[in-house]
Amino acid sequence: MFIVSNVIGCIFWGAVLAIAIAALVFYLCRFLWGSSATSAGILIPVIVMTLFVGAQTTLIIGALYAKGYISDICDSANSIIGSTADYAGDATASVRSTIRSIRNNFPMLGPLLDDVDIDRATRYVEGGGHSVVDFIAGNLHDTVNYYILRRVMWTLGFVLITLTGIFLLNGKKRRPAVRHESEFDDFSNYNNFNDII
Repeated sequence: MFIVSNVIGCIFWGAVLAIAIAALVFYLCRFLWGSSATSAGILIPVIVMTLFVGAQTTLIIGALYAKGYISDICDSANSIIGSTADYAGDATASVRSTIRSIRNNFPMLGPLLDDVDIDRATRYVEGGGHSVVDFIAGNLHDTVNYYILRRVMWTLGFVLITLTGIFLLNGKKRRPAVRHESEFDDFSNYNNFNDII
């Protein structure tokens, strides 16, 4: 039930964020092209963009949820494995044993644990006396941060593609430049007051 509520939350907040981005793009386009641009020429590309951006923002929210759970998983892993594992002997064997234990207790982390560099983890543990779990937590944070960065870049790409498409559809119909004229007419052409009225 906990996972289902997180998935629903990711979808909901991802949709809210996508709609907010779409509204900003729509109003930016309406500001740039004004009422001279067709509503369909702006609305249709923005709706299509919202679908793609919605997928990316949902994934971003999901990654933020996952990032929040990394410390919980590390605390659980430390309590299961013991944060004071003996690394005085063969550190590489201890690192492999710790990773195997984490994989057995948290099978969902299996694909991420496959990417752990055993030599780097061993140097990390030997060099600073930190636990393997801390090293894995740092790797997971880096992986999630990079994932979020890629999703943000895809989102920006979709926005730029949409703005380019709208420009190509409505580029020739730009809003006329604002003219700064005097608030009063030039009355020098009139001979007397009756001609004005």
